[in-house]
Amino acid sequence: MRSIQSPTLVTSLLPGLLLGLLLGGCSDPVPGGSPDGGNDAALGQNGLFRTEVELALGAPLHFDVPVGALGVHVSVTGGADGDDLTFGTLVGPTGHAFIDGVIPEGGDTATDQGLNGATITLPMTSTMQQQPILPGAYTATIDGATAGPLQVTIAIQSTTDGVFHGGVLDLDLFIPDGLVLSQPSAAHAISAASAATDGDVAVRLDAFFTSAKALAGLERGEVRFHSIPQSFLSLDTSEQIAAAAKQTAVLTGDTPSARILWTNKLALGGQEIWGQSQGIPGAGARRGTPYSAVILEISSAFPPKGDGMTMLHELGHFAGLRHTTELGAGMVDWISDTAECPDGTFESYAACGDKKNLMFPIYWGATGGKNVELSDGQRRVIQASPIYRPLIPR
Repeated sequence: MRSIQSPTLVTSLLPGLLLGLLLGGCSDPVPGGSPDGGNDAALGQNGLFRTEVELALGAPLHFDVPVGALGVHVSVTGGADGDDLTFGTLVGPTGHAFIDGVIPEGGDTATDQGLNGATITLPMTSTMQQQPILPGAYTATIDGATAGPLQVTIAIQSTTDGVFHGGVLDLDLFIPDGLVLSQPSAAHAISAASAATDGDVAVRLDAFFTSAKALAGLERGEVRFHSIPQSFLSLDTSEQIAAAAKQTAVLTGDTPSARILWTNKLALGGQEIWGQSQGIPGAGARRGTPYSAVILEISSAFPPKGDGMTMLHELGHFAGLRHTTELGAGMVDWISDTAECPDGTFESYAACGDKKNLMFPIYWGATGGKNVELSDGQRRVIQASPIYRPLIPR
């Protein structure tokens, strides 16, 4: 483990759909409110900022974006896990609508919603990337139904000049007691206490951080291991997966990080899957919600390098990236500089021009982890996310 000391690290006030992969494939609520019944969120001057507000459903959310913003991240939860929420609108300081009628500009479906939460990231599409993230006042509205007030977190990833100069990615890794791990050594049980010196853990983390550096420009930071109960060794339902993601509530301090949980079985609808991001994007600025983590199945069926790279694939979803192509569904991502394969299927994927992209749904089966790539537009989405510590030139 290492921390990057130069360039200077920006200090932080920020804590840090089901997508299966086949082997072949100062956070106090802001007092008062605005005259129109909304709530105004006060953010800092520059750097990486986070604030939390409480909001009534239907009231507008007002917040300011500082100069030099790389990305804007807003997540919301309601009163209960069954609440259905989504962002209806997001309007910038010039009146430009980044979200209108729940559809993000340049997208074709509503922003993610589901188990008591929704999250948006600006920019999350190529059309959004064509608009500068101007400093000034922004307004968002949240649609849906909830039994209680909304809890909203706003995070701004920024630098002094609005340019990405690199970043440091810390990792909080959650390990159920007794997790079985193998490759390259024989199968053996590990714990959070033993993980730091386990060679099989190291191989996977090396693959993860090597890929994060090569593909997203993020340096290896600190790794922190957290013990969670044995009950999370197997996750078979969406409710169990949501409960697992909520284990991130144990984190303290304000350092942003990737929050990843390992399990020995990850399945939904009876189908075992390799990894899952809790939302596209996930709640990168929130802990303890159903959307606060990435989950990875550790199995003898999946190779160590593949585990490490799939951690990054799922973290790409968590930052806001979709699959370049949804095989068999005729759907493609919202980033214009990626290849796409709208007619591709699981049987014909070898002919797809995007098969080497990390965000291709079966990138590992198509590449074996060789010559994997991300586009500039995809990197822009990851670099806008609130999961890393930005670097500022001296």
